[in-house]
Order: sequence, then structure tokens, then C-alpha cells
Amino acid sequence: MAPNRENRRLASPILQSPHSNTNKPSGFHFLAGLTSGISTAILLQPADLLKTRLQQPNSLPLLPTIRSIASTGLLSFWRGTLPSALRTGFGSAIYFTSLNTLRQSVARSNILRPGATNTHSSSLPKLSAWANLGTGAVARAGAGFVLMPMTVIKVSTSSSTSP
Repeated sequence: MAPNRENRRLASPILQSPHSNTNKPSGFHFLAGLTSGISTAILLQPADLLKTRLQQPNSLPLLPTIRSIASTGLLSFWRGTLPSALRTGFGSAIYFTSLNTLRQSVARSNILRPGATNTHSSSLPKLSAWANLGTGAVARAGAGFVLMPMTVIKVSTSSSTSP
């Protein structure tokens, strides 16, 4: 049974491509990166804390380290979450925002885009492999450089074994 014109018209907003708005503002990318980075940091903080503690010289094996942290309370597994969440949140926000800006700039200028076209379903501009590599590397290096002080603070709070 083929859908009639009315059914297609009603269903069209649901079936529209998620990429229909190709020029999202930088604030959208910043907020998306910030939210994903903070969420990831909070969810993975216990594993990150264990990894940091196990990498220290003269560290205990895994199970005694877990017992040592747990002896001061379950919330101890989230020690150092604030610096980690800030570092990861703002790192992702800066990365996604700068990556989008760089990709849009490269696409508009046709630098590193020999023969590329925008006839595809993605909202991302079509770039060459070298342009993708270059914009990603510059965005990631820039975010890492800006947030290096926060990384030092994060590692020092996670490394401390005092409550």
C-alpha cells in the first residue's frame, strides 16, 4: 500500500536529513563539545583515577589500590573530577569549535581541496584526506596547548594519595 501525498507531507519532518542545517553556529559546537567532555570525564573518572595511581612509582597492584581508594568512601573514586571535567570539557569544546571553523575556512578558500565537491549527505564540507589531517591536527594541538596547565592540575590531584 503506497502512502498518499498527505501521509508523505506529515512524515516529511521526521524523515528529513539531520544534516539539513549545514551552518550551525560556533556556539553549538562549543556547547556540544563541552557537554560531551564533561559527561565523559564524570563517567570515566574512576578508571582514570585508577590508571593514574597504578602508573605511580611503587604503586600497589590493582586490587589493593581499589581497596585503598574505597576505604575512604565510594566518592573517593571521583577524586580530581573537577579539574578533569574542566580539562576534558573545555578541551572538547575548543577542539570541536576550532575544527569546525578550520574546516569551513579551508572549504571556502579551496585550499587543499583539489577537485572536491559538496555533493554528499554530510553537513561537513568535503575535504581531501590531507586537509582533514591538517585541520584535525591543528585543532587538536591548539586545544592541547591551551589546556596544558589544567592537565598538570588534573594529574596532580589524581596522583595524590592523601584524602
